Amino acid sequence: HACKAKERYPRICSEDEGSLFGEYIRIHSDERIAEEVSAAIVQKISRNALYRSGLLYLSECADFACVMYRYLLLGFSMGVTFDNFQSHEAVRNAHAISRKVICEAHRFMGITRFECTSQGILYAAIEPSHNVVPMIAPHFQDRLDVDSWVIHDITRGIAALSTQGRYEIVPFTVEYKPQMSEDERFFKALWRRYYRTVAISQKQNLKLRNRFIPPRYFSHLTELNGKEE
Repeated sequence: HACKAKERYPRICSEDEGSLFGEYIRIHSDERIAEEVSAAIVQKISRNALYRSGLLYLSECADFACVMYRYLLLGFSMGVTFDNFQSHEAVRNAHAISRKVICEAHRFMGITRFECTSQGILYAAIEPSHNVVPMIAPHFQDRLDVDSWVIHDITRGIAALSTQGRYEIVPFTVEYKPQMSEDERFFKALWRRYYRTVAISQKQNLKLRNRFIPPRYFSHLTELNGKEE
């Protein structure tokens, strides 16, 4: 819609921000138009540009839609080589945001902690800065040899639910506190004790640890969020 209106720098937002001087046009989601635009991006720019646009959407950063629009506008004018122009603001901003999403998704592939509930379901709670559940769910689907598991993004109220070898991402706004099995309690206590026992106090480098695993993730890490039992 912005392209057809020949808007070079539109302000794209998900809700009315209440500007006194802005003229708002409400655009409703249309799957047919979305598919046409996606096909045009692949055909006229590249599949990588479509993938990066998806990363910008999952970033949920402020002004991500404006960044995406300017990035794609440049791509349509220059073609497949435009991603090489790192000095251009549109390319630089899009790459910087998408890298953050990729890095956080990669991080959560390593630090997501599952708990075995009394019903035999593996449950993991996460609170990422970006919407990484769609990116990490396939990773765990390939690696978890169980029928039922849940990755719950508490911040966004969504979850990846897997049953019978398939998963889907659904709204999950209920406040859910899993009832852990007895084995789970035992192994969590064992892991905390092991973590504290093998640590060498003279060689601790908390600054380095916090760089690889920021403290905002600690609340869902078994070894860092509870007392030794």
